[in-house]
Amino acid sequence: MGFLISVRINYRICHNNKLLATIIYKNLFPKDFSKFQLGIGFINEIFSKKSSLIQDIIEKIEKQISNLEKQLEDSEIETLNSVNELDALFLKNPTDGFYTVNEKKESDFENRSDFIAAIKNNSFDVKQATYTSGYYSSELKTTLSAKNISGIFEELKDKKEYLVKLNNLNNKESTKRTNLINKKEELKLRMEKVYSESMSDVLLSSEIDLNDFINKLECDENLIKSPYFDLIIFIVREGLIDENYTDYLTYFYENNLNIEDKEFLRGIYDRRPKEWTYSLTNFDRITTELSVEELIRFKVLNLDLSIFYIENMDKYDSEVTAIFNVIRNSESSVYILDIYERFKEEKKLLNFFGILESKCSYVNKWHIFF
Repeated sequence: MGFLISVRINYRICHNNKLLATIIYKNLFPKDFSKFQLGIGFINEIFSKKSSLIQDIIEKIEKQISNLEKQLEDSEIETLNSVNELDALFLKNPTDGFYTVNEKKESDFENRSDFIAAIKNNSFDVKQATYTSGYYSSELKTTLSAKNISGIFEELKDKKEYLVKLNNLNNKESTKRTNLINKKEELKLRMEKVYSESMSDVLLSSEIDLNDFINKLECDENLIKSPYFDLIIFIVREGLIDENYTDYLTYFYENNLNIEDKEFLRGIYDRRPKEWTYSLTNFDRITTELSVEELIRFKVLNLDLSIFYIENMDKYDSEVTAIFNVIRNSESSVYILDIYERFKEEKKLLNFFGILESKCSYVNKWHIFF
């Protein structure tokens, strides 16, 4: 029972937080929120990229797995068995002599790796034997000088080939090899789970550069300039608005848009407008979504909407002016004729002609059609 109560409390907290985030979004960005309800706008732009983000994550994980597999394969075929053997392979003798350690030459050891081990055990202190010729004789003499060659060993690590083989040697060690195999399996599981992750999880994943992702999104300039722009990113990143946002939209409008009206508005914003005979229903809501500037910018032509504006011109005078500007710029006599036919059927021609005359300086251009 206690567990169920805890689940219910957590659900309510989560639900309330999401509702609060949606209210904040609506009040700070009312225009984008309106688009958000239509399945467009900035937040929906983020959600629309989820599949491509997941694909990016998958590709990066696949590269990591491929890299681990190569490390395992390279360690298997590595012929060297110790760092001493590696150092023996890369350490060069002096060009004019040789090293000795504890009075022993390299030839006094069973193999070169044992000689390297003896140098390391002696804190890299050696004597360098240098060949010199006598002043009065051509016979070579050997001069011994004490030297610490730890720096020479350090310089080996500057060689790419050396580091590759050193990494292979490290990976041959059983614990490291087990870790590589486990990491590979973890990445495979991660790759399987990423498809079911929420957008919040995707944005928070280590494979995604959030700032780079946001900068590449199409976004209204006014939205970017807003001092609260980062709040939108926070809301989505923390899952306060997620893919199930439609569960909360019913709190904001009792009379919501139907599918047809949403498709009409979405077509406008996507610059793929419906034909002008497309039937609309909820004019009160549609008119709240479209500003005068958008009517002109998107060249909105819809017979149902135009008739509604004209019939309610006392409230939508600016919108009617905008519509006739769009008609004039489109030079569409067919559209104006279709409006005329609608008013003709409803015996409202006198009203129509009055509006046409007041809004169109080119009214004489149309007299031949009536």
